[in-house]
Amino acid sequence: MKANQMKKYINLIAIAIISILSYSCEETVNGVELPYQELLVIRGELRANEQFNIAINKTLPPLEEYSRENSIISGVKAYIECDGKQYTLTNKSQDEYTNAELIPIPGKTYKLYAEWKNHKAYATTTIPTNNDTVYNIKIQSKYTENEWGDQMWKYIVSADAILSGNSVVLIKAINNSQYHYDDSEFAAKIDKDFTGNITIGTYPYWYYGEFGLSSIILTKYDLPYFDYYVTRREGDMNDDVFAISGNNIAWNIKGDGIGLFIGSNKKEIILK
Repeated sequence: MKANQMKKYINLIAIAIISILSYSCEETVNGVELPYQELLVIRGELRANEQFNIAINKTLPPLEEYSRENSIISGVKAYIECDGKQYTLTNKSQDEYTNAELIPIPGKTYKLYAEWKNHKAYATTTIPTNNDTVYNIKIQSKYTENEWGDQMWKYIVSADAILSGNSVVLIKAINNSQYHYDDSEFAAKIDKDFTGNITIGTYPYWYYGEFGLSSIILTKYDLPYFDYYVTRREGDMNDDVFAISGNNIAWNIKGDGIGLFIGSNKKEIILK
């Protein structure tokens, strides 16, 4: 048998073996159950000087397709405590809870408690002050080449900043472009007071011609937000990270729950 014929013969045998093995591995398995822990799911941001909504749901089994409707629960008992006073949360609509009398104040600490069936969850957050600012905002353009060899512009937004220490800051540059991509952001945990230049963000090369900014949004967050921010895309592969356990994301909800209960303080700097 010639070498080429022998090679062809061996390849045919290999293909046949792979086909047989693939067929034998195709078997329907019924009655399989994956580990599932029912937990409360809590999502709430307390923004300084604004009314708020707290979403309270439950996790769903890992093999169940996520839907908000299936995660809604009833009979939740929840309240927020501040300065020794309890503010009962009432069910506003579906999974949203609020208390119109409670307006978060910078510098104050708020404790959340929620109970449903035999599940109890809790969290604490402080509303940060926001005396930070950015100025001398600059846009640098750079002519670059994309992966297809096309010459396009890239825009780099920078600014001088005064940022207070022991805080988390998120700065977004909002542009006035007609294109869909409409923001860029700078996120950092500031350990000590900082004064200097920062790069807020880089806009991708699909912007053409004139480019400008309409505003800068500077938001301060309570310290636990930073750990959540850097891990927020590390959850389980599902339609929603809250559908199952949300593994690897740094939540600050404790007890029989997952999620984020966080204080924030936002300001917008309008650019002319």
